[in-house]
Amino acid sequence: MLKAVLLSILILLGIALIFLGIRADMLPPSITGAGFVVIAIIFYTQLPNREGLRRRNSDEHTTPR
Repeated sequence: MLKAVLLSILILLGIALIFLGIRADMLPPSITGAGFVVIAIIFYTQLPNREGLRRRNSDEHTTPR
């Protein structure tokens, strides 16, 4: 749930910055908006792998030997 909210905020903010940067003919907001969209894509593709690694590592530490 939180992941979906964060992704939507990043994508909406990125699109808004790209739009405002193009409309005002300014490059920095457009680059920042594109960066936000790239971060959202990376966050979407990489986060489940990290959670799986954390779960696997935490399970190893909690099981008695």
